[in-house]
Amino acid sequence: ISFNDFGLYIINNPAFQIFFRCGSIGQKGKGGHAHNDQLSIILLMYDFPVFIDSGTYIYTGNHKMRNKFRSTEMHNTLSIQGLEQNQWNDGKKDDLFWLRDTSKAKIIKITDNEFEGIHYGFGKLTTRKIKISDNIIYGQDLNEVNFEKTVAFHLNPLITDIKQTDKQTVELSFNHSKLQIYSVEGELKIEESFCSPEYGKIIKNKTIMISCSKPKIEWKITMNKI
Repeated sequence: ISFNDFGLYIINNPAFQIFFRCGSIGQKGKGGHAHNDQLSIILLMYDFPVFIDSGTYIYTGNHKMRNKFRSTEMHNTLSIQGLEQNQWNDGKKDDLFWLRDTSKAKIIKITDNEFEGIHYGFGKLTTRKIKISDNIIYGQDLNEVNFEKTVAFHLNPLITDIKQTDKQTVELSFNHSKLQIYSVEGELKIEESFCSPEYGKIIKNKTIMISCSKPKIEWKITMNKI
């Protein structure tokens, strides 16, 4: 399913749904309510949200938290040492409703089992490729900027059974299902985080982070019923 004007693409599978964000920030580039979520994914497994969007939380009441929740690192995508996909100003309250569209995100390919999108928000091209085969998702993130990179997977706060089996594998168990995240390059870590299920509310959750200094980060997700 493609929503080209908004920049949202969905692949439905008997076991899961995966949502891929890649496109306009809206308002002719103003992006008043947009977040830095280009190439981010959301994953539902048997209708249960596994990888979630972190939410909005607040606007003018707390500009630091407003910017935190719309930042690149709060989404399920690649981030680079505090750089942002689209830029904002830390100034007047009106600045909380502006983003400068430096990412220029564009969908390159979408089929029944593949996504490929790009953006230019970090000064050099960022590419994300996702391919689906049965109950396996293969992911590849590519950027040539010579800094430490991270790929985040923000988890539903209801997921509490999280085990790290080695430096490159994390396993999640929930609702009689099991999901494994495997990093080909880089090191996996489980970190404390927070999300906002509704305006003005914050709750704790976990985030799986892949850290890597190489230009290409490859990862794999497997899903099974228990």
